Amino acid sequence: MHTRNLGRRLHSVFARAQFRRFIADMAFHRLPVRFLEDVEGSSYLILDTKKGSRVIPSFNTMLLDESDLLGVSNVTDGRSSASGVIGDVYHEATHAWLDLRRGLPEVRALREQGIAHYHDAPVVHDEQADSERLFEEAIAEYVGWRISVFWQARSSLLIWRERVKPRGDRSARAEEQLASVLRKLPSDYDRGMALREFGYQPPPWFSSRGGAQDVTTREISTAMRSFADDRLLENRVPHFFIQSRELMTLWSEIADERHHEAAGW
Repeated sequence: MHTRNLGRRLHSVFARAQFRRFIADMAFHRLPVRFLEDVEGSSYLILDTKKGSRVIPSFNTMLLDESDLLGVSNVTDGRSSASGVIGDVYHEATHAWLDLRRGLPEVRALREQGIAHYHDAPVVHDEQADSERLFEEAIAEYVGWRISVFWQARSSLLIWRERVKPRGDRSARAEEQLASVLRKLPSDYDRGMALREFGYQPPPWFSSRGGAQDVTTREISTAMRSFADDRLLENRVPHFFIQSRELMTLWSEIADERHHEAAGW
């Protein structure tokens, strides 16, 4: 076997094993994993890279940056602050899944609707809209963003639940921080989940803006959101904080413990 082919195979084995472990961790946390499992169980090539996570549909390949793989290498502990890289992996897996299942009638219909939706969409710097690229990035961004917002809220609550368990005098600063979290986190979550502007495309090759992406201000379509929420996110990522039994339970436990401690119980 040629050294180059052996190296590629080793990269594939490592990346796929890390991706498989990531799926197991997400399943442990009761987050959506069916489409991730679909990608992992397919013939799609999964490789690690040092040049940024991305999907190359023409080669049926998903490249995951080494920093992303490191960031999600052990998220069994839900207190991990890896919300960004978790969202990145979901983002790339969305691209891979849409490519893998492009022949399904529901995916073909989604793609047609999405491309039509972003036709002539406004793009910063008045660039011409690449409607197919905007569609692809919008739905992947939507999935990754929602997972990231949910994980960030959940990990923050898990961290604070641990902090309030050992009763005792907290500093005024810590008490102020806790009060702020309890007051602001639900609204921050709802505000994050209310974001609707997704989608970007690379600048023209002759642009002097470097690697900056050209974003669109057109909101993602209702059809795209519904498909992502149902088919990819399995309706496990609520739109509102109050709709999540898990988040509400954690929030209530922290608030009750704080109340009991203040009352001297």
